[in-house]
Amino acid sequence: TKDDLYRQVLRNVLELWWSRMPRLAADDPRPPLDVLREFVHAKFALSRERPFASKLFAQEVIRGRAMSRELELHDPKGRVANEIALIEQWIARGQIRPIAPAHLLFIVWAATQTYADFEAQMCSVLGREALLPDDYAQGEAALMQLLSGGLGIDEADAARPAAAPASTRGGA
Repeated sequence: TKDDLYRQVLRNVLELWWSRMPRLAADDPRPPLDVLREFVHAKFALSRERPFASKLFAQEVIRGRAMSRELELHDPKGRVANEIALIEQWIARGQIRPIAPAHLLFIVWAATQTYADFEAQMCSVLGREALLPDDYAQGEAALMQLLSGGLGIDEADAARPAAAPASTRGGA
């Protein structure tokens, strides 16, 4: 049916996202800045390379459709819970300033997915037909600067480009 096809498209979007995102866990020994840089870089790459996947996902969540709940879009296999646990560990260890972990994730998601979901608005403001690779790089650097400053992490390292991912990738 049409609904079955749509469910499969949504599953494919989620599988793509989760296969490309770093797997974060509370026992990750890396410094917060390294983890955040890898996470933000992966999110920007997905927005740049697969904008229609992000737009479809956003429309599904905005509509509050039953399919999104059915497919566990909000916390598939506990990955978001693991990300929150890692942020809580950083706070407990004094590695970052106290912050509401879920809201930190919401901010990162919003900042990165905006480049896909609201590309037309950004292009209008920037006066061009399409976003350029440099727009994504500038957005990534700006977000890292905001995160490092807001979380009390060494700002001198925040503008460094992302290194090759060190964490395990793949589906859950």
